[in-house]
Amino acid sequence: MTDEQAANQVMEADDRTQAQWERSGENWEWIVQHPELLEPFRGEYVVIWQRRILAHGQDPAAVRAQVQAMPWWNEPFLAFRVPTRDEIDGILAL
Repeated sequence: MTDEQAANQVMEADDRTQAQWERSGENWEWIVQHPELLEPFRGEYVVIWQRRILAHGQDPAAVRAQVQAMPWWNEPFLAFRVPTRDEIDGILAL
């Protein structure tokens, strides 16, 4: 492989990384615009991919196993725990 070919591969990988980051940002923007969608999942871990909640549960290892079995595992997605109302109230009281 020539230096030019190697440089092109790095640039292509950087472009893919940038595109993945942007798609992940779209998921974040979507959930920020629609926080009501998280209400049923308070106290649970959620996984968001392409503006959809595709997995959720209280056990993060089980949610991870569920996600790893999906065909889009290598694509950018969001995964986080939705705080309970009590946790939010405690934060606001500080």
